[in-house]
Parts: sequence; C-alpha cells; structure tokens
Amino acid sequence: SHVVADAQHLVLTDLCRVAFVRRGQTADGGGDGVASCAKSLFHEYVEGPCARDWSWRRLIASQATVVVALGTIAEHGLLRLFHHQLSEPRIVDSVDPSLTWKPRRSRTPHAWPGQYASDRRKLKHRKAAPIPPWWEISGRLPSGGLRRWRLVVVPHPTGAYGDPGDYPERVLRAAYTNRPLSAELP
Repeated sequence: SHVVADAQHLVLTDLCRVAFVRRGQTADGGGDGVASCAKSLFHEYVEGPCARDWSWRRLIASQATVVVALGTIAEHGLLRLFHHQLSEPRIVDSVDPSLTWKPRRSRTPHAWPGQYASDRRKLKHRKAAPIPPWWEISGRLPSGGLRRWRLVVVPHPTGAYGDPGDYPERVLRAAYTNRPLSAELP
C-alpha cells in the first residue's frame, strides 16, 4: 500500500489459472523447471483458446495500466498475448526505446517457455539497474479502442533465485511514479 495507493489500476498475474505441476511421490513440484521440461504441454495449457481468452479478458475488462508478471515465463507469455491480441502492437523497453519486442522465430512454437523474452532484460540485469526497466505496451483492441499498459516482472514467489530484496518495490514504484504513459500510439 505504500507503493500502490489504488490497486484498481493493477493486474497481478501468472499465466496459469490454477497450477502447472509435476506430481511427485511425496510432494508436487512446480515452477520454471517443470514448465521448461514440458514446454509443449505448458504451451498448450497457457496458450490454448480457453486459457488465452481468460487471460485477455482479465486485462481488458479492468482499468489496469500496470501489469505485474510473476516470473519471466509469465512475462514472456504475456508479451506473446499482447502481441497476438492487439492490432498494431507497440512493445518497447522503458529504458531503451530502440529495444522493441517481437516474438522470436522458432522451428518449434512451444519452445518459448524455456527462453527469456529478451536476452537483454534478464531478471538479474533488472535487479541491478538503478531504475528497473519494464515494457511499454500500446495497441488497438479488437473493438478498435486504444489501450496502454506497463508490464513489469517480479520474481515468482516460488522461484529459486533467492531473496528479491527491494527489487519488487523499486520496479513498482518506478512504473507508477515515472513519466506518464506515453502519448504515442502505434
């Protein structure tokens, strides 16, 4: 509450509506490792028509301008969702506007869960930055209306990367308090 005064303009999300886990003898396992070792199944689970529609409705039915992705796989999947759903999508880095995001070309469409959205924006680089970068997203909805979002990524709570320190607070504060959303549209 000391960073985000009004959560009405915020969406906190992962890609899965429930859990994507590997059943174990004593406990179930989850996280990036499970998604990465079953990329094809994960891809179908989070990008199938029903899951994609659910995620998209969450974003456009709200007044959210900041989307917080829980982990880098969620970030990558959300960028793919925005690129797929918006007409004339414009996805640029907040620190380096020359860094635009487009889906990677791959021989296997389900390989993306094992890749970073951008090799220049790994979580360790963001944590070290004085002002953590985020993605500025704009485009036309299928209805024709224009929308803008900021997509920030924070470590997933189940992640194996240790204590995130003050990074989640810094990136949220930066996304909320830095310059207003760009007036430029696609």
